[in-house]
Amino acid sequence: MKPRDISKTKQTITIILGIITVILIICASVRLYKTNITLFYIWLVSIGSFLSYMIFIEPNLLFFPLKDVEIKNLPKNFKGKTLVHISDIHFGPLFSRKQAKKLVERINNLNADFVCITGDFLSVDQPEKITPLTDEIKKIKANYGVFAVFGNHDYYGDAQFLKEKLIEGGVNFLVNQSKEVSDSGENIWIVGVDDPYHKYDDLKFAVKNVPKGAVKILLAHSPEIVPRAVEEGIDFALMGHTHGGQARLPGYKQILSLSKHLKKYMNGFFVLNNTQFYVNRGIGRVTLPIRFLSPPEVAVFVLR
Repeated sequence: MKPRDISKTKQTITIILGIITVILIICASVRLYKTNITLFYIWLVSIGSFLSYMIFIEPNLLFFPLKDVEIKNLPKNFKGKTLVHISDIHFGPLFSRKQAKKLVERINNLNADFVCITGDFLSVDQPEKITPLTDEIKKIKANYGVFAVFGNHDYYGDAQFLKEKLIEGGVNFLVNQSKEVSDSGENIWIVGVDDPYHKYDDLKFAVKNVPKGAVKILLAHSPEIVPRAVEEGIDFALMGHTHGGQARLPGYKQILSLSKHLKKYMNGFFVLNNTQFYVNRGIGRVTLPIRFLSPPEVAVFVLR
């Protein structure tokens, strides 16, 4: 079965479970209404408040975690530079152009040196529905540039159109490629791989022209890339895909997520051998219109 079919199957199962949950809530409500009207109203207010929080409140609680990242042999001209990481926008029915515009404004207020976007721009497929997002993304400002890679959901729409429009807007879109960033004769390399979830990534090819010992910052959509990033000696890697579980229960890893590497790399900062990496909770939502104990984020890093 192809990754896209697997993804659709998982989403279908999640939707079915969601429908079953709603039916059970309705049945419980009807039973309470018939047996204890006071408990029924308490139950109704509790359920209504809980659903309202998951659908309308937490998805709009955008966090900006800030972390220093120490990179061995980082050239002195890049020390103290800021890198902003966003992922999983999922532009479409659950993330509007108005929200995209506000997101871009908040990113620009950070005066970042680098802005990195690790895929899943889309939850729409037609070019005319993609253009409003790309028109907003091209307004992002960063001193050394905006860098981006594909996510799995981008391939469920018109990925080539997305790429072309972003490149037209000045985004450095990397598909198994590396780009040298220079400052007064000193250099680091931004490496971008195609979507690991679909197994389109080729990290060896992406770094083949990078000089030995050069600092490499990797952009990849999902944590599937981690073992290969360690093999290739990546210094710092950014990824998303997991949504931090999107919906979680206290003490549990996830309710809703499609990632294979949840147990190890759900969300946050990790170190494996000499490779540091960050898994971003992302901005948007998929399958169900909820977030719980996994609010959206724009991660901000200071290179040291």
